[in-house]
Amino acid sequence: MAALRYKPAAGDQAPFYVTSKRSGKTLAVVPSRDVTDSVTGAIVQQYRLVDPLRYDFTDRHRIDGRDAARYWERIEDPAEAKRRWDAQVAAIPEYTSHEPT
Repeated sequence: MAALRYKPAAGDQAPFYVTSKRSGKTLAVVPSRDVTDSVTGAIVQQYRLVDPLRYDFTDRHRIDGRDAARYWERIEDPAEAKRRWDAQVAAIPEYTSHEPT
């Protein structure tokens, strides 16, 4: 596995893995900094979603909320998470090329 190197801060949740039911991608889910909602001023807890090539941020309720199981499969077995992650890494082409526009 192209290991995700992350050491949780004191009190932080350890990273875990999910698979998107829509895209089939397996993502590492890492706690991230909270953000402030620009309209309400409410504090919004965030996760960083990491795949082998990029990362993005999402509100924690999208992964942990009551409807999350409709969109995400949480991978409890570390060996299964590693297998899925490694399959994604293996599918990435070593090089890509394209014509400049």
